[in-house]
Amino acid sequence: MSRLDRIYMQLVRFYAYQYPDNPLRRLNLDIRMLQARGITKERAIVELALLHGFKPVEIIKMMKEGKSEEEAITNFLKGQKLNLTEESPRVKEILTEVLKKTIYEPETRSLEDSRREQTSKIIAGIIIFFIFIGITWGVFVWLTTPKFEVPNPEDLWSISHSGSDWTIKYLGEKEIHSVKIEVWATKEEEGHKENIFLGAVTRNTVKPGDEINLIVQAKYVDYEVIITCQELPQCLYDVHCPELALPYPANTILQLETSNTTIKVGQTIAITAKLYVVYPIPADELERELLEIYYRFLVQNQTIKVYTKLVYEQDWSLYKVGKTGEGGIYSFTFSSNTPGTYQIKAVFEGSFDLAPCESSILEINVK
Repeated sequence: MSRLDRIYMQLVRFYAYQYPDNPLRRLNLDIRMLQARGITKERAIVELALLHGFKPVEIIKMMKEGKSEEEAITNFLKGQKLNLTEESPRVKEILTEVLKKTIYEPETRSLEDSRREQTSKIIAGIIIFFIFIGITWGVFVWLTTPKFEVPNPEDLWSISHSGSDWTIKYLGEKEIHSVKIEVWATKEEEGHKENIFLGAVTRNTVKPGDEINLIVQAKYVDYEVIITCQELPQCLYDVHCPELALPYPANTILQLETSNTTIKVGQTIAITAKLYVVYPIPADELERELLEIYYRFLVQNQTIKVYTKLVYEQDWSLYKVGKTGEGGIYSFTFSSNTPGTYQIKAVFEGSFDLAPCESSILEINVK
C-alpha cells in the first residue's frame, strides 16, 4: 500500500463523517473539480488532503528544508500511484466502520429532532449568557496560564540500532498516549524513490524513559520512522543502517552437471542445473546461518531456460523451461536421434532479488 493510498483512506474516513449520505460521491466530485484545472487525480488527492488539514509528513519535511509547497507536492508524487478504488475492500471497511459509529434508528432520531426544536428557544437565551461568561473566563485563563511551548520533535525520541534490533526511547517529560510507530524502508533505483511499509507498533501509554524494542527486516539500508501520539506533533526520523544491507540484487552462479557426456543415438541422460547465490560470508555465526536460510529460500521456484545447438551451429534453440526446486536444482533429460556433438547451456534471467547468470557450455557427444 502506497503513501498516496493512505492519504486517500484518510479522505474517505473524513468524507464518511462529513457527508454520511453519499461520502464517495462527494469525494469524487471534489477530486474532479480539482482535476478540472488540468492536474492528475493523484495530485488532486494530495491537494484536497491539504485543504482539509491532512498534511503528509514528507511534504512538511521538504517544506522545512526550504522547498515551496508546489515543489514539495511534486517531489512527493514522484513514483506514487493510487491503487485503491471505490470498490477496494479497505475503502468499504472504512465506510462500514464509520456507519456503525453513526447509525441510528429513524424513530429515535425523529424524536430527538423534535425535542431539540422544542427546547431550542428556551436554551437560546442561556447560551447567549454563557457565551459572554465563557469569553470572559477564556481571556482570564489565557492571560494567567503559562504558555506551553511545543517541544522540538527531534528532542522527544532517540533511535539506536544494532543489526536488526532497534530501540526507540522516549525522552519527553510527560506521559503520552495512543502512540504509533511506523517503520518504512526507502529504496532508490534509477532515480525512482520507493517507500516500502515494513510494519507498525502501538502503545496505549508511554512514560518518560520508556523504551520500545523492534526487530526490523534486514534487507534495506535507509529507513524512515514516523511516530505519532495524541499530545505531540508527528515526528519523522531518517535512519541509516548499512550493516543491514544485503548484496542487492545478489550475484548468482548456474552450473550444469551430468554423469555421462557420451551417449548413443536415442539414449537419454539426466542433466542437473543448480542455481547458487554468491555473497560475502559474515563473521558472525548467527548472521551466517540466517543468510544461508534466506538465500536457500530465494533460489527456489526460479525459472531456468535450457538451450541447445550442434557445435558448428551459430544460433541456440530453446530446449526446455523449468522451475528450480529445493536447493535451487532443476533436473531435465536430453536425448537426440541425430549423431553429432551437442552444446547445452542453462540461462537464469534474474528476479527482483537475484542477478541474472548463465552456465558454462556442456558438450554431449551422440554416436
